[in-house]
Amino acid sequence: DDLTSETRLQYLQIAEKELNRVSAIARRTLGFYREDAQEVEIDLRDLIDGVLAVYRNKIAGAVTVTTSYSEKPFIRAKAGEVRQILMNLFANAIDAVPEERGTLSIKVTSHQDMTSIEIKDNGHGIPKENLARVFEPFFTTKKEFGTGLGLWVTKELVVKNNGSIRVLSSTDQGEHGTIFELTFPSADGASLSQNSLAEKVGLS
Repeated sequence: DDLTSETRLQYLQIAEKELNRVSAIARRTLGFYREDAQEVEIDLRDLIDGVLAVYRNKIAGAVTVTTSYSEKPFIRAKAGEVRQILMNLFANAIDAVPEERGTLSIKVTSHQDMTSIEIKDNGHGIPKENLARVFEPFFTTKKEFGTGLGLWVTKELVVKNNGSIRVLSSTDQGEHGTIFELTFPSADGASLSQNSLAEKVGLS
């Protein structure tokens, strides 16, 4: 064994750091799994605004964020898991956009049975040869900075909540960027209105 004690210590420190990082991802994901055991009606306005607030300091002055909501932006799903989905996709978009003139657009559109969430950024885009693999476990283009688990976990959570996800992307100069489109079963928001009324009059 030609390794010195100092080199062994460095390797152990690197391994420990990587284990801690992966462990943090697992704890956060499992925490969201436990948060909601039942599907509920979700107001996407509140949920999306809450997730964006988490990244307020990171995007302030650097990323222009626009949101657009349909008249009835309600879905039926597990709130903690949808929050994890949005956090993963927003974080990826924020990391991808230019340091100056970065844009992130979130649009919610309601249909009869399904509601869609479009997340669009003007980042560098995903090369065509990688586009079909982005949801594969351990596939990453971030090299030492990525685990390749984020989008895989995202898709698993979407499917688990009876939804679907697709991605469109371009690396062409002047038209570069990525769009993730999510769809979830729609809800009418009636129970949300009743709950809000109950809270206002002190019944909950």
